[in-house]
Amino acid sequence: MANTNAQQAIQEAKQALQQAGQDAFGSVDSLERAVESLKACMNSVEAGSHADQLRDIHHAVQQACNACKEPHNQQAVGNSIQQALRACDQADSLGTSDGNQTMM
Repeated sequence: MANTNAQQAIQEAKQALQQAGQDAFGSVDSLERAVESLKACMNSVEAGSHADQLRDIHHAVQQACNACKEPHNQQAVGNSIQQALRACDQADSLGTSDGNQTMM
């Protein structure tokens, strides 16, 4: 159950990040929502062994969100979005192996 919430939060973050790649300033709201969702998952008891990874993703998405608030620095925006997407992708690969075990 917990994994699903975390995976949902990560998917939400990925969508917001992809949107940010096209419209940095316009995606600040959805990035902030993703940051809150990730924070909630990270602080939940169910996070367990994934808490550190969720913290990393949360931090990366927060950085991207901050960069998007200053969209005149295109390079910082692009770099932070890429970094956050990489963090989400790494979590996806872990999440899917866990997810498969729980579904059995």
